[in-house]
Amino acid sequence: MSCLTKKSKFATALVVLAALDAITILLGAMFRINHWPGGSIMLILGMGGAVWIWCAGIIYRCISSDMFSLPSGSLLLHIFVGLLLLGAGFFLLMGTLFCINHWPGGHIMVTVGAAAMIVAILAELILYLHKKKTN
Repeated sequence: MSCLTKKSKFATALVVLAALDAITILLGAMFRINHWPGGSIMLILGMGGAVWIWCAGIIYRCISSDMFSLPSGSLLLHIFVGLLLLGAGFFLLMGTLFCINHWPGGHIMVTVGAAAMIVAILAELILYLHKKKTN
């Protein structure tokens, strides 16, 4: 019998996928900088994969925590912060991809994603401090 639980196996799989995805992004950036063929495709696959890994990580964080035992108002706030993190991560990663490939709208996507990420991180910090204070 394996000593790893299903949750820890999923978390390990996410870490391995994130490492492989980071390799793809770095190779794509290297190919793109050197103007070698295939760099844009590697960046598209890598950044797209990063968005899906980011989404899976946020969903895993929500499921694996004791979030569903919270009062309903606090639960809605946690869900909102999770969705804000998902949206911010999407805009930040896709905006980066657009900027690297010189596609229009990339700078706006990065700015919106970064601003939303700051708001989401501050909200997460406030929720953490409130939880720590009540315990």
